Amino acid sequence: MPFQIGASHPSPQVTLARVRRAARYAPGAIQVILPDWFAPSDPEIRVYLRRLADAAAPVPLVLYNPPHAKRTLQAADYPDVLDAVPEIVGIKVGDADASWYADMNEVSKR
Repeated sequence: MPFQIGASHPSPQVTLARVRRAARYAPGAIQVILPDWFAPSDPEIRVYLRRLADAAAPVPLVLYNPPHAKRTLQAADYPDVLDAVPEIVGIKVGDADASWYADMNEVSKR
């Protein structure tokens, strides 16, 4: 049966350890969040997710970016993130207004 394992934690070090442990179970994907104790910059996000993807390989990632996160990604942010970390096969986000859906529709075509 396909399954996904959540490895999220506010501490990046704990998340990394959880990703390594979860990958051994060969889930369909591992769900992660961005560090939650500060608002990471774009380069920090790419480096962090790249490190998690490398630790999870060959298991892909699902990025959960809840509305209460310190850094809420916008539709325009996702192309750079997905280019840097193509192992992200899904995202989990809160919803917003109609323009947000239109913008996210473009992201979903990637």
